[in-house]
Amino acid sequence: MATVLFLDGIQVYPSSGQNIKLTRENPYFTQSDSYTLDVTIPLDILENMRFFGNINRVEKKKIVKKFQCKLIVNNRILLDGSAKMVQITEKEVKVQLLGGNSEINFLSEDSKVYIDEMDLGFAGVDLTESAGWGTANSQIFVIDWSKVIWTCTRGYVRFVPKQVYDETLGWSHIAFHYNLIDMLRTIFKNLGYELGASFLDQDPWDKLYVATANYTNHPSHTLPHWTPKNLLDELKKLFNITFVFDQLNKKVTAVANSTFFSELPVNSIEVTDEFSVEMSEENSSQSVSSDNLSYDMSDSSHHDYDVIDDNVRNNAPKKEFQTSTQARTAYNAATEDEKKKNIYCSPTSKMTGWINEYKDGEAIKERLELTQIDVFSPLVREDKGNKMALKICPVAIGKWVEEEEIYGRKHIVEYRVPSLSCPTGSDNVVKHGLENTSGGGTEQYTIQEYIQGEESIEKQEKEDRMQIMFIPNTPKSVPWKISYTKAMAYPAFTDYLLKKDDNAEQPPMWSLSLNPSDAKYYIGQLHNNGFSFNMKAKYCVKFAYKGIPDAKRIFVIRNKRYGCEKIEVNITDEGVADIKTAYLYELS
Repeated sequence: MATVLFLDGIQVYPSSGQNIKLTRENPYFTQSDSYTLDVTIPLDILENMRFFGNINRVEKKKIVKKFQCKLIVNNRILLDGSAKMVQITEKEVKVQLLGGNSEINFLSEDSKVYIDEMDLGFAGVDLTESAGWGTANSQIFVIDWSKVIWTCTRGYVRFVPKQVYDETLGWSHIAFHYNLIDMLRTIFKNLGYELGASFLDQDPWDKLYVATANYTNHPSHTLPHWTPKNLLDELKKLFNITFVFDQLNKKVTAVANSTFFSELPVNSIEVTDEFSVEMSEENSSQSVSSDNLSYDMSDSSHHDYDVIDDNVRNNAPKKEFQTSTQARTAYNAATEDEKKKNIYCSPTSKMTGWINEYKDGEAIKERLELTQIDVFSPLVREDKGNKMALKICPVAIGKWVEEEEIYGRKHIVEYRVPSLSCPTGSDNVVKHGLENTSGGGTEQYTIQEYIQGEESIEKQEKEDRMQIMFIPNTPKSVPWKISYTKAMAYPAFTDYLLKKDDNAEQPPMWSLSLNPSDAKYYIGQLHNNGFSFNMKAKYCVKFAYKGIPDAKRIFVIRNKRYGCEKIEVNITDEGVADIKTAYLYELS
């Protein structure tokens, strides 16, 4: 038999004479990979009955069961992944075979796997003086700067202890912030795949950390309640990448969309006269490569001018300049009234005069400062184009002011720290004594009061977003007036000029801006795309081909180039049928 199917390493025998329809999708266009329609396995074959047991009995409890599967045709592995049962009758079992990204989708949707419930390691920090930690004024603080960045046990996930402002509770405390790419790599490992090397392992993207107000030793507890599919979808949008799965070697690679098709040879095919075109007046399919992009920012008050209103952006008085330097020069030469009433614009920046408060002794004073605004404005490619929201977004950077005694004298010290809510609470708040510094404390009731209905308790839901920031490996030199007891040695920022710590050295020129920036590296650079497809016309063509062509390649038909959304293949008892069906978009 040319077609062989293994489930959990044991050969089973599909019905003879059936066509198995195998679909290979291009992850550039879709969220799937390889999968089949239902494969029928008859139970009147002894080997099949032995494998499934008495699963067809009425009294047998029916559950959605997953198997490891391997589909081999003519001694070639066509699919290596998972199989799920979709139907059980008295006479047969029907399964669907899934590989690559389709397998991840199955684990997400059918098995209800969530990233915040995974074991991604443990921040096993010994909170003792000998380990380089101590306790002062109910705060956890760092003594040994060489230990500011640690790696979790039971998994390679870097983390940084860093002061954070908890907007839910209204006070600041230390939290562990975990590395985004390290957590992604560990998530893939839990799913049975190895994440290969890519540009995500280089500066500045490997220095992205998930901001959290949850002081927890568990990296997963800082993540939103997403499935792996949700996470991959959001990462694809943020970085403009496609995850390419190698089913046989169980590896996955993040490929930049800007180079996706240029790294593969083309497929030249001769189509039959049988074809159809599905036309659409509106582009119903979203594409990170062509849609308008915007961050789904939190409602933190510290996002005050990070993104400004469309009406202000479009209609406020502006002064246009060719460079940021020219804009700053003009601002410095302007009157105070002009500074406050105009936006000084260049192709890479927007600035205005902003009034900030500061302390001079016991007095609170104001000063007008040149301020970057609208740094995280939407990336608009087409005025009336599709809109796509990015749920992985910059965290708000807020100001935290406190009085400290340094060398016997009291000083007012201002810090810039990540600021975000923590609706589900902090894992270790009680354990490590992180109390409300304002004296408010937390109100708790007895279990008896909850049970008897005297007090109500509600489950708090996590935010449907992930907030991120840069933390470089190299610590800044710490000015004398910054207290080392607050773990401020490492800057946390979302843009190298936006709301930077006045007491700190200039951080690296990195930014999460979607639009052109003066930063050396910014997210918008990843969204400069080299490919554009006419998504309003989907071609369905049939063609003869020995074997199965790679759906990820450019297809050339009569001197025109197309991107392939998916290829459908029929598999019979004799092997792969020569005639294939492809669904294509013309390359503009």
